[in-house]
Amino acid sequence: MPRFHVDPPSHVASPFGLLSVVDARYDEPSPHWRQGVEWDALCGTISTTYDPCFSVTGTGDPPPPPPPKTSELTFEDRGATPFTVVADFECSPAAWAGEAARLGEEALTRLESYQVERAFWTGVAAGQEVVFPHLAADAEVTDGGAHPVLLQTAATPVTGSVMNVVEGLGLLEQALADCYNGVGVIHVPASLGPLLAAERLVERDGRRLRTIKGNLVALGAGYPGTGPDGSPPAAGGVWMYATGPVLAYRSRVEVPPQPSTINRSNNTVQAIAERTYVLGWDCCHLAVQVGANPFLGDDSGALQAAEFSAEAPLVWDAGTETVSLEPGADGQYLATDGSTVEWETAGQPGALAGPLDGSGHIPASQLPPQPLHETFEANSEAAMLAAPVSAPSVAIRTDFSPPHLFYLHTDPASDINNWEDLGAGISAGADPTAEVGTVPINGIAATYMRSDAAPAINEAMVPTWSGKHTFGGGVQIPTGAAVGRLLVSDATGNAAWEDPAAAPVLSVNGKTGVVHLVPLDVGSVPVTGGTVTGPLLVDQNVQGMKLRLAMKLPGTQQDAPTSFGVTATYLGIGGGEWASGSYRLIGFGYIGAAGNQYPAVIGYEETSTSSNTRGDLVFGVRPNNNNVAPTIALRVRSDGQILAEAGAAYTPTTDGSLTTRKYVTDLIDALPAPTGGGGLEAPAFHTGATDITLFPNDVAVHLVDTSAAGSTVVVNLPDALDSTAPGKTFTIKKIAGSQGISIDGGEGNLDGQASIGMSDQWSFRTVIFDGTNWQIIGSGGS
Repeated sequence: MPRFHVDPPSHVASPFGLLSVVDARYDEPSPHWRQGVEWDALCGTISTTYDPCFSVTGTGDPPPPPPPKTSELTFEDRGATPFTVVADFECSPAAWAGEAARLGEEALTRLESYQVERAFWTGVAAGQEVVFPHLAADAEVTDGGAHPVLLQTAATPVTGSVMNVVEGLGLLEQALADCYNGVGVIHVPASLGPLLAAERLVERDGRRLRTIKGNLVALGAGYPGTGPDGSPPAAGGVWMYATGPVLAYRSRVEVPPQPSTINRSNNTVQAIAERTYVLGWDCCHLAVQVGANPFLGDDSGALQAAEFSAEAPLVWDAGTETVSLEPGADGQYLATDGSTVEWETAGQPGALAGPLDGSGHIPASQLPPQPLHETFEANSEAAMLAAPVSAPSVAIRTDFSPPHLFYLHTDPASDINNWEDLGAGISAGADPTAEVGTVPINGIAATYMRSDAAPAINEAMVPTWSGKHTFGGGVQIPTGAAVGRLLVSDATGNAAWEDPAAAPVLSVNGKTGVVHLVPLDVGSVPVTGGTVTGPLLVDQNVQGMKLRLAMKLPGTQQDAPTSFGVTATYLGIGGGEWASGSYRLIGFGYIGAAGNQYPAVIGYEETSTSSNTRGDLVFGVRPNNNNVAPTIALRVRSDGQILAEAGAAYTPTTDGSLTTRKYVTDLIDALPAPTGGGGLEAPAFHTGATDITLFPNDVAVHLVDTSAAGSTVVVNLPDALDSTAPGKTFTIKKIAGSQGISIDGGEGNLDGQASIGMSDQWSFRTVIFDGTNWQIIGSGGS
C-alpha cells in the first residue's frame, strides 16, 4: 500500500535580507530597464565660508580673506547591469498541465533571494563576473563609448586591521556619514547576526533591521563575507560593506510555454521559471573586516591557557621554554597579537582572556615560570637605585638588620616607587632568640622585629616600624588602653595606640595626611571578605539612621551640590563591572532564613555595552508573600520612556493605574470593526504618499489613491494574526494615481509569493487569511 501523500512543510521566506532594504521598483511598466539602467549620481560634500568684512575671530584677530568657493560635489553617470535568476527541472509530459509550471515558479520564489544576494556580493552569474555593481570589488569598471557610465566602484577599507564588531561597525558608519548624509545600507553576512544582536547593535523596525544610528541592515544569507579582492577573510574574520541606498528593478516570474521546453531526445518536459534583476547603489562603497569574537582586534591570536599555546608564530610550552612575563595591574589580562605578549585591559580592542579564577585573574598555576633577572646585595637605598638591573629583580638590603628583601616589579630600577619592601629575610645563621633589636635606619633609631612567626614581642616595648611588615600568627600587638583606640603611624614611621578624637597623622607610601576616625563598636572590620557583626556607622549615628553618607564631615557643612550629574553622586552601586543584560540591584524588606529572596528591588539594568554603557532604571516587586523572586514591574528607559511591565493578566484597578502597552493593544484588538449604514462596513480611503500598514481589526475594504506617492505604495497585511481564528478578509483596490501598489503578505505568503502588485486603475485584490498564509480569492485588472 503506498504511503499517504501530504503537503510539504510550509515555506516562510528568510527575513531581513537584501530585498528587505532596497528601493523596490518592481512594477516599472517600461521593459527597457532589462537592458540595464543608468542615473545621475550627486555625491560628495559641501563647505562653509564667511563674510570677508568680519573684523574679529575667536582669537581676537581679524580673519584672512575667505578661500575661493570651490565645488566639492561630483555629478557623474552611474549604471547597473541586469542578471537573471533561473529555476528549472525535468519531469514527464503528463505532469506539465497540472504541476510543472507551478513547481518551477514556487522553486524560484523560494530560492531566488539567496542567489540575488550572492550575485550582488560577488558579481558572478553563471560563472562569469558580469553583475555590476557588486560589493566585493577593488577596481572600477566603466562602460566605454561616447557616453561613459561608471558601472563599478572600488571598495574603500576604513581600516587595515581586523576590528572587533562594535568598533568595526562604528568606523563603517562614521565613514558612511562622512560620505553620504542620509540613510545608507550596511551589508552583513548572516553569520554575524547573533553577534550583532548580542551586542545590541541592531534593532528591528517592522520587516527591516536598522543600526542604532538608523542605517538599514541587509543580513544576507547569500553573502559569503569575502574581501574587496574576492579573497576569503582572515581566520575568525568576516567582511562587512556599507553603501548608499540600493535601488532594485525586478520582473515578474516568467514561465515559457510548453512547446519550447520539451526535450524530444528523452521525451521529458523542462519546467523553467526565471526572473530578471537590476540592482545598484548611490555614492558610497566602504568595507571593514571584523572578528567573530566581540573582543577580537588587531589580528590578535587566541590565548589557550590549558596548554599555554597561542596561534603561530608564538608557542608557549612550560616544559621546554621559559617565558618571562611582568605582572599586570588589577583588571588586566594576558593577550597576544601573534608576535608579542602583553597585559591588556579587559573590554578594550585586542584584550583576550583565558579561563579566570574566582577573583577575575588567570590562575597562577596556568602561567609560565617567571624567573628573577637578578638577585644582588646593596648596602643602601642609593646603591639599590643605582644597580643596572631590570624587573623582576630582588635586592638584599644589608643596611637593615636583619637584611630586608626589596622586589623590583616595574622598570626602571632608579625609581623608588618601583621597589616593594618585602620585609626581613632571616639567614640561616641568625640568632633564633633575637626577637627584638634596635638599629639606626637613615639616621633614626628604630626597633625591628622578625616576621617569621617569632615568639611574642615584649609588650612592655613601644616599637617603631619602618617599611612594610607582614605579621604572622606568632606576633602579638599590645592591647590599647581604651576601647575604640586605633593603632596608627606618624610621618616618621612611629606607631602607637591613639585616641581617634585626636586626629592622628598617618603616613602611607611616603604621603602624609590627617586621619579622621570614629569609634567602632563592631569588634573588627575585615579588610578582605568576612562579615561585620553589629551596625557599621559611617560619619556618625544621627536621628536613628543606620548609615549616613555626607559630602562633608561634621563641622564643615556647606550647601549641597546644585548641578545634577557625576559630581553630585553620594553613593555609587557598581563601577568597573559591565555586561549587556547585567544588573546592579538594591534589595528591600524582610528575607527571613538564608537563601530567601528580597521582596522588592530597585536597580539598574545595562542594555548596551557600546562605548560608554547605557541602561534602564528598573523597579521590581514580589507578586505574593511566598519566597519567590521579584519581577520587574516598572522600567524607566534610557530614552526617557516609562514602561509598566506587568504580565498578560494585568488589569488596571483604579483610575490612577499605569496601563501597559499590551493591555491597551489587547483592548483595541478586541474592539468590533466599525460599520457603515445598512450594516455594511465603511471602506477606508488612503490618499497619502506613505506606505499603508493594516491591523487585524481594520475595515475590510481599502481604496488607495497613489497620486501623491513618488514610488510604489506598499500595503502591509497584518504581521501576525491569531492562527486559531482564520477568515479575516481584506480587499485592496486602486482608484487613482500613476504609481503602482504592492501588497506584502508579512509573515505569510500570498498564493505562495511574498508580495503581489497592481498597476492599473480600478484593479483590485481580495485576500483571506487561512491561519498561516493569505489566499487570493478575488482579483480584477493587473
